[in-house]
Amino acid sequence: PTRLEFQTTPDSSATPIERLRITSDGVVYLGPHKTNTPALNIPYEIRVAPYGWAQSQDIAAISMGNHSGATGSDDGQIVFKTALNANTDASALQERVRITSTGEVRIPDNGKFTAGDSDDLQIYHDGTFGNSYIEKTTSGDLYIQGVSGGWVQIEAKPGESSIKAASNGRVELYYDNKER
Repeated sequence: PTRLEFQTTPDSSATPIERLRITSDGVVYLGPHKTNTPALNIPYEIRVAPYGWAQSQDIAAISMGNHSGATGSDDGQIVFKTALNANTDASALQERVRITSTGEVRIPDNGKFTAGDSDDLQIYHDGTFGNSYIEKTTSGDLYIQGVSGGWVQIEAKPGESSIKAASNGRVELYYDNKER
């Protein structure tokens, strides 16, 4: 056969509903079959759409394993992608987050890590000017804390001290890597 299908029937009088299809080319379709149904392309990608999915709705993909376009070896990476709608060609899915095989979490330029009910804390990098930000977007304070007996240090570049704060309240300011 050119495909294998699994169907269920809600009750004895209902028409069977397709729940899973495996095609001869190795594509697994999940859920009731429609044109452009979300698919698991074995072994690299899972495409997910919401229950009651329609072609005009957003679609997401989770890719695992070998990914083209990345630097170095891609084996063992997990990539999360989204598209504006299900009619989008797979090549137009946009990467949103990558977890590398070494445990690094990567967010593309202009993507943001956000935390808090109102996205109060944001960490991001703008791809236009190469600037990086840690931003508190609502009222309240932003705390950077160290451990008792240690220092919190801000460096203008690696190895060049700008500000050091000690746990006992001592603060040191530096210019040209010299305490002032």
